[in-house]
Amino acid sequence: MTSPTLPGPGMMGGLQGIMPGGMTMPGSTMPGGGAMFRGMSGQVGAQSQIQTALPSEEVKETWVYVKGQQTNHFMFNKDGRVIRIQSFGTAGSAKTSRSIGLGDPVSKVYAKYGWADKTIRQGDSLTLDYSQKYHVVFDLLDRHDGKGMRVVGITIAPSEGRS
Repeated sequence: MTSPTLPGPGMMGGLQGIMPGGMTMPGSTMPGGGAMFRGMSGQVGAQSQIQTALPSEEVKETWVYVKGQQTNHFMFNKDGRVIRIQSFGTAGSAKTSRSIGLGDPVSKVYAKYGWADKTIRQGDSLTLDYSQKYHVVFDLLDRHDGKGMRVVGITIAPSEGRS
């Protein structure tokens, strides 16, 4: 399996294993566990701190689409069914069913979803786990720009067809 590698500050390049058009090669997976990263053009992304709270069906293929400051990951199981969707960045058009999008403040997340079932705070990042009730996990980051904690990652695990 090939894991994507992210360019560091000042480095050129893209994600290893990504085919033209933003699709990853079959069998490639995303790096796991809590990594915040800064890609080309200063875009910020996140990997959710809470992967175990979401259904643990094995990811067989991941398609990655990058547009502006938003990166979307579509993860498929062995049957070709979408089992997880992730959107990372500081801005973008992705929104949850309750209208939370990239760049929204933590106060809006609490106003729309209430208190999280599980919360992890690590340095300047915060992960809010609503996976049990709403099948969504939010990653937030304080970029020290005076705006406070903002959504930089949304992970959705559809529940339809699950037993």
